[in-house]
Amino acid sequence: MTFTAMVPLSISADRALEALRGVGGSDKLSKFCGADLLLERALLNRYQFCTDRTAAGTCRLLSASDGLLAINLPREEDWQLVPAWVESTQHEEFSTEAAWSTLTKTISKHKSSRLIARAHDLGLAVSSADKIPEAHMDYCQTLLTASPDALRRNRKPRVVDLSALWAGPLCSHLLQLLGAEVIKVESTTRPDGARSGDVAFYELLNQSKRSVAIDFGTQQGLQDLKMLLSSADIIIESSRPRALLQLGIDPRKVVKNRRGVTWIQLTAHGSELPESHWIGYGDDAAAAAGLCAQLHRITGQYGFVGDAIADPLTGLYAALSAWRSWANGGGEMIGLSLRQVTSFCIQRELAEHRFQFEHQLGAWQQLVASLNSHFDAACALSSEEQPSYFSDRTRICEGRVAAFGEDTTMMLKEARALSS
Repeated sequence: MTFTAMVPLSISADRALEALRGVGGSDKLSKFCGADLLLERALLNRYQFCTDRTAAGTCRLLSASDGLLAINLPREEDWQLVPAWVESTQHEEFSTEAAWSTLTKTISKHKSSRLIARAHDLGLAVSSADKIPEAHMDYCQTLLTASPDALRRNRKPRVVDLSALWAGPLCSHLLQLLGAEVIKVESTTRPDGARSGDVAFYELLNQSKRSVAIDFGTQQGLQDLKMLLSSADIIIESSRPRALLQLGIDPRKVVKNRRGVTWIQLTAHGSELPESHWIGYGDDAAAAAGLCAQLHRITGQYGFVGDAIADPLTGLYAALSAWRSWANGGGEMIGLSLRQVTSFCIQRELAEHRFQFEHQLGAWQQLVASLNSHFDAACALSSEEQPSYFSDRTRICEGRVAAFGEDTTMMLKEARALSS
């Protein structure tokens, strides 16, 4: 099998890309390949894939007393919550091997259901990794239908992107490639966490977007934010619902009161309570969708598949949902969750492409060994000597990457003009 045919769920990624090309009418996506998008961050960073931990290293599979958990602790503040989570007085250092070793021993003494429930309460990303849950029959939910506006289709859409990290920024990146104007909006006190991580990957996803920084803690800042939202055709956000409500912004009221707007709500586990308040990232959400368990079903071994695979999958299907909605006049609030999208893709591939999907899962460790070998060899070479394997598979940033808040004054001025 070729590389592109060996990546699990690449069929679903290719299907979303094909649909995007069809509704978007743009050739800018013609060179995209689903498998490459699913592994883009790993290819860019030469990540080493392991069985019981993710490529980025922040999520691991640990055994509770009665089951297997996917535990994702990417932030220092997550580790500060670990003692309260496992009911221990011992404070562990941020993401050290010693800390993981201690956590492994502690986790083995607790029941998985209690650990998951306490993690949800504390805001930690923890999910079951050894269960195949009930299937989701669609990749999105229409949460609200309001008044469409067919006249919006006479121009390219304006996208206000409040999201962070991967799925949301990938969604708006794809929309920008289709011709949309994208305004990336961040809090001055809490910018996109991806800015402090992988710079090259951040720039790849956020190129050619306007950057607006607003202080959400002031009345003027909230007025500016609401004004920007009122100028949008498509709004993308990935915060927990109560965070926006605390700012006085109710997505349902925005959709009802502004004709033709499309609101894309991205969550880890779902838009309804209590799932809407649960924290999650690409790897643990994919485990919750049953992907680790599916790998075990085929190979007899639990492990992570891909690199935070629920993130790029959700970004692709969110872009498809957003563009379709806008093309039909908008007037919708649409919810997509990392877990739901992944679950849907798994079930559809089992229903329509079972042999290929199961063959991909069976060959995943073979692909991982090949990738790790290529990465090891590449690390010893200069940039000029890098094998074509990498240059052929990884995209480069070709657009302008705005500095933080660089376009704030100009975009607020434009929004005022549009609202007057």
